[in-house]
Amino acid sequence: MFAEGKKRLKQNETMITIYIQAAFATLGFGLISPILPLYARSFNVSIVMIGLLLTVVGAVRAILDVPLGKLSDRVGRRPFVILGPAISALGSLIAALAGNYWHLLLARAIYGVGTTICLTALQVMLTDITTAENRGRVMSFYHGAFQVGHSAGPAIGGFLAYYYGIRVPFIAYSIVAVIATFWALWRLKETADTTGIARVKKKDPAGGEKAPHEKKSSIVKQLLSDTSFLLIAALAFLHTMSRTGTNQTILPIIAVENIHINTGQLGIAMSVTSIVHLATIFIGGWMSDRFGRKYALIPGMLISSLGLVVFALSRSYLVFLLAAFAVGLGRGFAGSFIAYAADLAPENHYGSTLGLYHTFQDLGMVVGPILMGWVAEQIGLSAPFYISAAAISIFVVFFGFFARETSGRAVRPRA
Repeated sequence: MFAEGKKRLKQNETMITIYIQAAFATLGFGLISPILPLYARSFNVSIVMIGLLLTVVGAVRAILDVPLGKLSDRVGRRPFVILGPAISALGSLIAALAGNYWHLLLARAIYGVGTTICLTALQVMLTDITTAENRGRVMSFYHGAFQVGHSAGPAIGGFLAYYYGIRVPFIAYSIVAVIATFWALWRLKETADTTGIARVKKKDPAGGEKAPHEKKSSIVKQLLSDTSFLLIAALAFLHTMSRTGTNQTILPIIAVENIHINTGQLGIAMSVTSIVHLATIFIGGWMSDRFGRKYALIPGMLISSLGLVVFALSRSYLVFLLAAFAVGLGRGFAGSFIAYAADLAPENHYGSTLGLYHTFQDLGMVVGPILMGWVAEQIGLSAPFYISAAAISIFVVFFGFFARETSGRAVRPRA
């Protein structure tokens, strides 16, 4: 009993350290989220070129997700959580000093490397120390920590840009990322069992042994043949495509150029989304553990899609804030994406599973900003919001009918 209590205390200590690291990471991201499109606009580039600043991050992530997931299964998670923020700090500093658009694009690519290394490892760490019975709640706290950073960051970044200059939030991000690097170095303990996972061998029918890389390959094939995994991956793709293609690329332009609000007001609106997200994500995590992932994820995505439509219809700051509230509410209830994907991991290979899941998710960041930027230029600034809402709603229905439940009462044996 004492040993079990000691193990639980150690796990809780690791969770808290991870949550604080996640808050540092997203505080930095939140600082620049209201002003990145406006900063790029200052270099006299098109909306498509602004979208490319997000696409390059998604492309880097999509390339690195699976290799990093596999590598974290072999060498551990901690080195990536330490190295990632240091690389992000470098990218943000280059962005602050950018002399033209191409310097900014290079900075975003470096930033993409850093965030991929860190965030994938953090999520796998949490998966290492959770079970299907508590994963939804633990992941909801993780996303809650994200929202602490997202809640404070946009308002702070918006006002820093308004009062001190549009480059200042990038310098602030660099400082936060350096703090995150030293925090991980000081407090974070390894969670992976690197002594056994990398050297697992499996007998084949002929009596020989399969090499580790053959087993890893079979894991990817197994996931790609799983309808439920493909559906959650597709939904994550569409959600990320919408978030990066509309909210992060076009929304600041609509706010400043159409509704005529300043960067400080824009930062407040984006913080509203994050605060509401933070306030509801724990309820969503509890629901997903108790009743099932789908019971929280499906209504959450539909509410978020409604918020996108309201953004497109906004003609005043009040309606804009109402849309921000709806998007935050929906995202809070739909916070069980990662928990659902982790539930599907074969033979506890969480690194490989979440790496593949993040590849699909990050492809949404590759496609969304450029595609939605092109749609905005060809049809109008509101069109991407309608298209995103419709696509997500349709795939949510498919997910509801064809994806299996992985947690909650539906899969728990009755007493």
